[in-house]
Amino acid sequence: MIFTKQERNIIFFVVFALLIGLVWLVIKKFILQQPVDNSVLKNTEETLSQDNDEQKDKFEHNQTTPVAEEEAIEKLNINTATSKEIESLPYLGKFKAEAIVNYRKKNGKFQNIHDLVNVSGIGEKLIVKLSIYITI
Repeated sequence: MIFTKQERNIIFFVVFALLIGLVWLVIKKFILQQPVDNSVLKNTEETLSQDNDEQKDKFEHNQTTPVAEEEAIEKLNINTATSKEIESLPYLGKFKAEAIVNYRKKNGKFQNIHDLVNVSGIGEKLIVKLSIYITI
């Protein structure tokens, strides 16, 4: 029986797919379902528990209320700040700082913080993040 090149390719593909499926079944049945050494699992759980306790202690120690955090930060007035001062704020780089200053020069002072959304590259999420650092 003589097969065309296309028929041979299809047969090769089907046989190859069946072999891959068979290999996957063997791996799944015999390799992935090996019993876990309980001592290793127990040591891992203890380590994770200790790490979790340490992280919890650090979090509780550093926890501040939003009001206290806002009072501790000196806010920057974006209507009077220079490009360099704006650039020093978190989440803002040189280009966004320059865009804020250019927008302010072109359109006048910002009436409220949410006017920043009109500046290219600044959205609502960024304004929320910046709100504890800036004022009008």
